[in-house]
Amino acid sequence: MTPLEVRGLLDELDRRLGTELAGFWRTIAEADPAQFRTLLVEAYPEIVTPYVAAAADLGTVWYDETPTTTNYRAVPAEPIPVERLTQSALWALNVGTAETGLDLLTGSATRAMYDGMRETVVENVTRERGARWYRHASATACGWCRMIATRHVGDGATFYRSAKAAGDGNRYHDHCHCMAVMIRPGQTPELPSYIEQWNDDYLAARKAGATDPKDIAKAMDNAPTGKTTVTREAREAAKAEKEAAKLRGSAAGGGRPPKDPGASRSTGFGDPEEPEWSGHTKGYVHPHQQPIWTETERQARQSSLGIKLNGEQLYQHEIETVERAQRNGWNIQEWIPRRVDPKSGRRLPSNDFPVDVDGVTIEVDTKATRAKYATIKKHLADSVKQAKIARSYGLDLQKDYFLVDLGKQPLNEKLRNQLATYNRRNPHNRVKGLWVLSEDGGSFTRIDLLT
Repeated sequence: MTPLEVRGLLDELDRRLGTELAGFWRTIAEADPAQFRTLLVEAYPEIVTPYVAAAADLGTVWYDETPTTTNYRAVPAEPIPVERLTQSALWALNVGTAETGLDLLTGSATRAMYDGMRETVVENVTRERGARWYRHASATACGWCRMIATRHVGDGATFYRSAKAAGDGNRYHDHCHCMAVMIRPGQTPELPSYIEQWNDDYLAARKAGATDPKDIAKAMDNAPTGKTTVTREAREAAKAEKEAAKLRGSAAGGGRPPKDPGASRSTGFGDPEEPEWSGHTKGYVHPHQQPIWTETERQARQSSLGIKLNGEQLYQHEIETVERAQRNGWNIQEWIPRRVDPKSGRRLPSNDFPVDVDGVTIEVDTKATRAKYATIKKHLADSVKQAKIARSYGLDLQKDYFLVDLGKQPLNEKLRNQLATYNRRNPHNRVKGLWVLSEDGGSFTRIDLLT
């Protein structure tokens, strides 16, 4: 993937994130001020975090797809701390008004989502010997971001080995769409052509007497070519890249799961809007970074499950989880359909399937993730909190039982012991049952949760 293709995917995630935030804002708009503040501050991290994780996974796939002379494999950056996201929500509420608060919140969310990708690239560059990175500003970037991007051209061109080495080159503002682009060993940087014009604007600003970075950035913002010719050329290039990506996706034979014609395109609390683009080729990132099936294979494997779908269509990792659970003796007969709020048209959250365990029917929520306690803990706690929010709107939903799928990764003793202490560590988001699939379903473990 090229930087322009990756930015296209990130921009689509950003659009969906903005839509979900705006929808939630409207949903709670009639609450009294104190309740509105409480609901928003609690929900904001839960809404934003899945998008940050998706951006980090996209950055990991992109990094690994980029040629290199080493055997290094990338890993996603750690999730952004909930405390940081909570502070962003509080800031937007404290600084903003009824008219500006949502825009401030959305800008902060964009920054967090892009940070998921940026931090993934920068952290992996730091780990891979001989790798470097540079800042790739969008064609419509502000004067400040364009000024920073010019550091990579001309006689004094520089590229970075770490976040610390970049200094303010690794600082981003709200609504910023700049990316960190890796230069892996054996590669040479391929900078967008419009940066040459930006460099001319930078030199012109310096020649006119500007020395303070803020003055230079302002001069670049006001440069005659800043947002006209250069931007048009870059937009045309971006459009060509997106068309090429679309053609490549079609040639791959993939496609998103067919949409249930009776279902709404809107979504529930914390769940992204159904994508316009393919969920199994262009937009879909497998949680375990596995090769993506063609749509024909997806439909065949889904049909082979032998379960009642109730109008739903499953993603590849969901099908794999059901297959593994069935091989281990779970008699899964149906997928729980998503309900739609008749007032807002939003698809509401739900568990995934019912199953009999020890003579009792329970509803299970599945999570395909990495074999890392912090990541699993976040998935569990966020889902439990999501159910609490749903109940505040009158939805009868409990998320008490979870099936975690680690893919091909093993469940080692340390992780098993950490998971056993989950309820002790998270007394406000406790669960009643936890199972773990690992080693491609070769191991199926029930976690003995300590009280």
